Amino acid sequence: METRDIVYGSNPQLQQLKEWADFARQAGIVPRDLNPYQVMTIIEAGREVGIPPLQALRSISIINGRVVMSVQLQLALARAKGVRVVALTETEGACDVTLKRGEETVSTRYTLEDARKAGLIRNGSSWEKYPRQMLRWRAIGDGLRIIAPDATAGFLSPEEAESIPPIDAEVLYEALPEPTHEPEPEPAPRPQRRRRENGNGGDTEANALKAEIRELCEKAGYQAQAFREFLLERYGVRALGDLSIEQLREVKATLESDPILNAS
Repeated sequence: METRDIVYGSNPQLQQLKEWADFARQAGIVPRDLNPYQVMTIIEAGREVGIPPLQALRSISIINGRVVMSVQLQLALARAKGVRVVALTETEGACDVTLKRGEETVSTRYTLEDARKAGLIRNGSSWEKYPRQMLRWRAIGDGLRIIAPDATAGFLSPEEAESIPPIDAEVLYEALPEPTHEPEPEPAPRPQRRRRENGNGGDTEANALKAEIRELCEKAGYQAQAFREFLLERYGVRALGDLSIEQLREVKATLESDPILNAS
C-alpha cells in the first residue's frame, strides 16, 4: 500500500501535535518504543475527551495496536458525569463493584479465574504481583463501560487490551480493495527555446504563473525537493522555467485542487 508523508505545515493541528510529541520524547516522559505518530495519537485521543497533553501521556497508551485509557482516568471522567462507586467488595480471588448513576445501578464481578481464562496471569506480570489491585480496576472498568459509555468514549482499559490479539496491520491492508490508478501520461518532451517562443506577452504571463505557483507551494508547505520530483515525473523537467504556459496553467490548477500534489 502506497502512502505519502504528512505535510505538517499545511495543518496547524498536526503541527502542534508533532511539537508536543517531539517535546515529550526529548523530555523522556514516554516509552522509547513509541514512535512519534503514536505519541501524537495519544495526545489527540486525550484532546477528544477534554484532557491536556501531559495528563494524556500519563494515562493513555497503545497496547496491541489499540489506544487504551487507564481505568483510573475513566473513573475520574465518569465521576464528573455523576457516576458513584456505592459498593466495592474485595475477597481473595475476586472483586465485586456496584456503580450508580442517577437512578441506574450496575454491579460487576471479576475473578482471578476470569483473568486466567483471558491469559492475563503470566510470570512477572502485574496480575501475578498485584492481583487485588488488578481485580479492582478490571471490575470497575467493566462497570463503567456499561453505565458511562459517554465518559469512557469507547476506550478499552490496558488490562482488556492485553487479553485481545494484536491488530495485524498487514492482514487489515490485505482486506482492503486495491486502489485503481489511471495510467500516467507519457512525460511531455522538454520544451526548447521557451522565452523566444512565448514572446514578451508570454513572458509576462509565464512570470505571473510562476509567482502564483510558488505562493501556492509555500501555503501548502510543499517541499522544494518533492515539487521538483513532481515536475520531473509529470513533465520531464526540474524547473518551472522549462514549462510552457499551458503546462504552468495546468500545474497551478493542480495545486489549487490538490495542494499535496499526489503525483504517484
